[in-house]
Amino acid sequence: MNNFNISGEILRFGIKGTQYPKLWIHAQLISPKELDIEHNKVFINFDIDPNPNSKKGKAAEYVKSKLQTSSFFFVSEAMITQVKLSKKVGDTWETEETTGIKANINNLTLSSSRIDSVNIGLCKGKVSAYTYTESTDYSKIMVEERYRNPLNNEYKSRYLPMLYKGSMGSDITGRTVFVNAMLCGMTPNRESKVYGLAKKIIVYND
Repeated sequence: MNNFNISGEILRFGIKGTQYPKLWIHAQLISPKELDIEHNKVFINFDIDPNPNSKKGKAAEYVKSKLQTSSFFFVSEAMITQVKLSKKVGDTWETEETTGIKANINNLTLSSSRIDSVNIGLCKGKVSAYTYTESTDYSKIMVEERYRNPLNNEYKSRYLPMLYKGSMGSDITGRTVFVNAMLCGMTPNRESKVYGLAKKIIVYND
């Protein structure tokens, strides 16, 4: 499970890639009250069909057109996952993966008027890493989400970084957790990074 519903303000948007194009939206979400961060900004990525005449391609063309006159959005079932980024090193472009946000373009709603603030999600998986820092009173938790690849029916893993205010009391590495969290794009020490701020963590006795 890795599912977030979010709304916010559209700061800018664009298209990247040609063979496998993606629509990206740079958005500002509501900031958690627990964190002293003024701006909670994230990039949301949507896969789009390069063929503008297909059903998915037409949906993308409609969204791109409406983005010109929209300032606010709501998207359901967004997820934390690995996204590919290109960066120029010397005279060549290199591709690297980083933790980001993806969503289905069919789950995107656009508006010219402000939408009520929503930022809530749920994830479930096994804890692959856990550390607690007493000086900051924050726990860092990496949740491994297992999912089936529809192309070859094999299981793969996504790693979802979570931040929790306080200690879990003991090392929960290897335990299965159910997490209620908010999506964030900036850490308490002002580092740009996508993660979930855990509001509640349930540890399963499995």
